[in-house]
Amino acid sequence: MNYHGTIIEESLENIDVLNDVKIISTKVEQVVEEHKTPWLKQWTLHKVEILEDQAGKVADEISKSLDSDHGGSWYTDYKNDNWHYIIFRNKVFKINRENVEEYQAAQDYGISLGIPAYQVDFTNIRPETTLFMLVSVDGKISTGDNDTMDVDKDYPEIQGVKDGLHQYYDIEQTTDLYSLNSGRVMAKMGVNNKEDEPNKTPVNYIVIDDNHLTEKGILYLTKKANRLYLATANENHPAITMQVENLEVISYKDKVNFKSLFMKFKSDFGIDKITIQTGGTLNSILLRQGLIDHISIVLAPCLVGGKDTSSLIDGESLHSKQDLINIKPLKLISCEQLDNSYLHLKYDVLNK
Repeated sequence: MNYHGTIIEESLENIDVLNDVKIISTKVEQVVEEHKTPWLKQWTLHKVEILEDQAGKVADEISKSLDSDHGGSWYTDYKNDNWHYIIFRNKVFKINRENVEEYQAAQDYGISLGIPAYQVDFTNIRPETTLFMLVSVDGKISTGDNDTMDVDKDYPEIQGVKDGLHQYYDIEQTTDLYSLNSGRVMAKMGVNNKEDEPNKTPVNYIVIDDNHLTEKGILYLTKKANRLYLATANENHPAITMQVENLEVISYKDKVNFKSLFMKFKSDFGIDKITIQTGGTLNSILLRQGLIDHISIVLAPCLVGGKDTSSLIDGESLHSKQDLINIKPLKLISCEQLDNSYLHLKYDVLNK
């Protein structure tokens, strides 16, 4: 898989190295004080592509070509889905993008050269995430153990629950413009069978799906969403061959690599914040991989029960004392009492 990144032409003593890369686009940008390069008034940014088998060689050439007159205060970088080259003068870091800890050495080295910390904040490599859900007092996010049971359909029928339910939907309108869900949940909502023309929404949908969505359901979502990002490990997924302007398909082999996917959201698509509203199994995967930063739950005044009814966090149970590291402690941020005995709870997840 080829690499992509940006090279600032003015950072190079020898620009011949640009002949070894494919320049995708070029723009000139005015330099401001926070860039900490007062010897320049503007710089030239080249978006580039580097062949996978040439990435190491090009990195070495760039490292030798970077400006030496200003304390080594330049770096450049490029990456693919698996690896990230971070290149300083006479120093190259090749980092596994799944290993956040590997970035710390590159960050420390850059700071030691006098590069502003915010410019080498490689740990800020994925969007900030919030798990937002409607939950019963006993932690259930469904009313039963099959797809015909659903809180959106069933809570409006329950005395003592229906009157305050609108508050959840009011809060939902204030969540992020990037919303992550699963294909199973979308299919449960009936998108595969929708016949109406949906109203366009400013929200961007992120859907994780291998086999629940049909071409009809995908087309419906593209009509409704501002943009649809669909991640799949199914090489025959119907989305892969669809030619729709606002559809972005991200394919994986065997299974979706969520850490890589979330980094891709940040680096390739510029997504800063995501609201997660999916099922208990996927919630568990994301939580245990340290990909959920905040919890925002609206607590409905009811008890649902049922050992097979989905809860906020499902997934595999813990089996031993060694598994206790998978328990995520939380810090309470706020507890708001709503009308009709509803509560709105906010927590930070203590991932470190």
